[in-house]
Amino acid sequence: MDTTTASSTPQPPAAVRLVNEIVRDAIVAGASEVLLQAGPGLDVVQFRVDESLQEHMRVPADVMPRVLRRIAVLSKLLPILPTQTQEGTAVVAVRGVRYDLGITITPTPTGTDLSVVIQEAELDMSG
Repeated sequence: MDTTTASSTPQPPAAVRLVNEIVRDAIVAGASEVLLQAGPGLDVVQFRVDESLQEHMRVPADVMPRVLRRIAVLSKLLPILPTQTQEGTAVVAVRGVRYDLGITITPTPTGTDLSVVIQEAELDMSG
């Protein structure tokens, strides 16, 4: 018997959900930066909170390319270039607050590293 239920709202792809979860968790934790570092078999996601790096999760290495592509799309970067560092920006909202994300994607000998700097968006008072 099939116990799945039909949903009127399609679910986003797994990479989109994972990126959303990582960014949301980082903001809720008060992180100023998210680091994704390539490793053997598993890639590490760390948050910088109060100048201290804290491991948040490990992601299978075969999932990371989809995560990187999603972040590249968010920040309007080109598809991952294997020999070139890229920088971009994105804006997200979590719990009704806007945040600016400064994104750096860096190729390394073992894969690709990613840094996402998080800052609460400044209000435009120019009127």
